[in-house]
Amino acid sequence: MDPARTDKLYEWLSYVHPILAALALILALVVLNAGLFMRDVRLRRKAPQPAVTARHVRLAPYFAWMIGIVFVLGPLSSWFVRRWVPLQTFHGWIGTVTAALFISAALLGRKLRIQPGPRVSLHG
Repeated sequence: MDPARTDKLYEWLSYVHPILAALALILALVVLNAGLFMRDVRLRRKAPQPAVTARHVRLAPYFAWMIGIVFVLGPLSSWFVRRWVPLQTFHGWIGTVTAALFISAALLGRKLRIQPGPRVSLHG
C-alpha cells in the first residue's frame, strides 16, 4: 500500500515534488519569454533590450537549480515517500531527458555569458 495514503506526513511530502516542479515550469516560461524576445531582437538586428537580457540572465540560473533539485526530488520522493522503484515510469524517463536538456542549455548559457562567441545560436 502507498504510505502517502495512510500517513499524514508522507501525504504532505508527496506534494513537495509536484509543487516545486510547477513553480519551476512557471519560472521556465518567464525565462523562455525573455530568451525568445532576445533571440527575436538578435535575428531582426534590432537594438538590444538590456532590461530583458538582465532578467533572463538573472532568473535562468534559479530555474536551472530548481530543475536540478526537482529532478533529484522526483526519484527520492518515489523511493522514500511512495515506496516505488524510481524511474520505472514514462514520467521518470521524460523527466530525466527534460532535466538533461534544460541543464545542458543552462551550462551553454553560462559559458556564453562568460565567453560570448558564435555558439549563441545553439542556446537560442
